[in-house]
Amino acid sequence: VEVLALKYRETGYNAEFAGSFNCDDKALNILWEKARRTLYITMRDTYMDCPDRERAQWIGDAVNEIGEAFYVFDAVHGPQLARKCIQELVRWQRKDKVFYSPSPAGIPIPGGPSEDGSWDKELPMQSLACAGWYGIWTYYWYTGDKQIIADIYPQVKDYLNLWKFDNNG
Repeated sequence: VEVLALKYRETGYNAEFAGSFNCDDKALNILWEKARRTLYITMRDTYMDCPDRERAQWIGDAVNEIGEAFYVFDAVHGPQLARKCIQELVRWQRKDKVFYSPSPAGIPIPGGPSEDGSWDKELPMQSLACAGWYGIWTYYWYTGDKQIIADIYPQVKDYLNLWKFDNNG
């Protein structure tokens, strides 16, 4: 076997890099660049954990990436994937009002995962993170998009009503 050439085609999210970071610490500058590139390749049509293994939109991974993307990408294209992520989470809400991950998923079969790979289990801490400060609120904070709040309010309220609140909410 004679290798004539080795090449790759990088894929990533369709947005311009806009944010930057630079300091006197070379290690921190390298860390920023690696984090920026990792975010880019783990965003395509959904947020994902790993582009070569796990391309589903697990909401815990997505919530972390939503918060990062506002510091990295342009203000036009960067927020679009966050909006889509939030919409998909609420649109795939189970009949019992639970948010589950990954979403979107196959047709959930009770007791999944099924033979077709569908999964309809809740990951409570991840769903709550998205329903609260780190997901929906972060998106709103950086975009001012009031319409999405109005659109998803009923589903988020139904989900949060599954939980028992203490005196401070």
